[in-house]
Amino acid sequence: MKRFEKLTIIGALLLSMTAASVFSYFYREYSISNPHVSIIIPVYNTKAYLDECLNSAENQTFKEIEIICVNDESEDDSLNILKSHSRKDRRIRIINQNHAGLSAARNVGLKEARGEYILFLDSDDVIMPNACECAYKSAVENEAEVVEFGIARFEDGQSLNFNNFKYDERDFEVTQREKNENPFEVLKLNSSMVWDKLWKRSFIEENDLNFKDGLPYGEDFLFDWLAFPFLRKAVISGNIFYGYRTKRPGSIISTSNCSKILSSAVTILEEIFKSHERFKFPGGESWTIDKALYITFNRITKELENHEDKIRFSQKVLSLLDDYIEKYKIELSKDNQEKIDVLRSISNS
Repeated sequence: MKRFEKLTIIGALLLSMTAASVFSYFYREYSISNPHVSIIIPVYNTKAYLDECLNSAENQTFKEIEIICVNDESEDDSLNILKSHSRKDRRIRIINQNHAGLSAARNVGLKEARGEYILFLDSDDVIMPNACECAYKSAVENEAEVVEFGIARFEDGQSLNFNNFKYDERDFEVTQREKNENPFEVLKLNSSMVWDKLWKRSFIEENDLNFKDGLPYGEDFLFDWLAFPFLRKAVISGNIFYGYRTKRPGSIISTSNCSKILSSAVTILEEIFKSHERFKFPGGESWTIDKALYITFNRITKELENHEDKIRFSQKVLSLLDDYIEKYKIELSKDNQEKIDVLRSISNS
């Protein structure tokens, strides 16, 4: 009798363990097919940093994620590194494309994403182990369309110690706006980066948001500026979730010169002015003029060395500004009028 009872107990334990294993297996499979967060990583010639980047994504405390790596026709060993990681972690999906740039790679990632929320991660950067878990929880609990979090900058060649950043669940603010309020003032969000935020995928899709193809600089500015007018609710967390590598040789920032940046700025102005309807909040037209001069004026007047380039870019920017100001009968602030007068003086020199 005792032997029978012992066998019964063992059998029950084995059955329980089997049931748990089966549940674990199916839950894991379900999570892979139905992730809560999609991490989108554009990859181009970053073999020196890619292992560290992928490890930070794979080691998230939040397991219901997918990691979409868009290989932008890398010429180094990046693709082999991606394949090595994907063999160990089925949540990694590799998509290859002909070399088309960062914006195109992100757009491919957005089309492929299945997660409820999107996190953009550059392939030379890292995210903290609790980034997805804490940002997702904050987004869901507060029904936010976007969660902004803190970043830690570290120079190339240095390491970032995640243990230096302690999570404080009280360190956040919920911001909300009515449709006719200025989102850039009311929501208090940083409007120059996309990778310091967790974005709700349905928000991106419903508002037809994407990255401007062929734009080598300022694609984050443009995405944020076109997205914010649709936002209604955001969470701003003071916790550090993202590690941003600076001074990396070969990065877009380090290889950009003033003329390249201004060429991108002109494209950004064209897109902003073309999207006038979404800036119909109080002060919206003045905001567009402020931003137009913010990304062009100092570069033209202080950073460009070649006088012919100064004339050329002054004329391009003034042509766009004059048409926009005339079309919508915009009254300029004294400061903006003075800046435009300076550009006009340069263009006529």
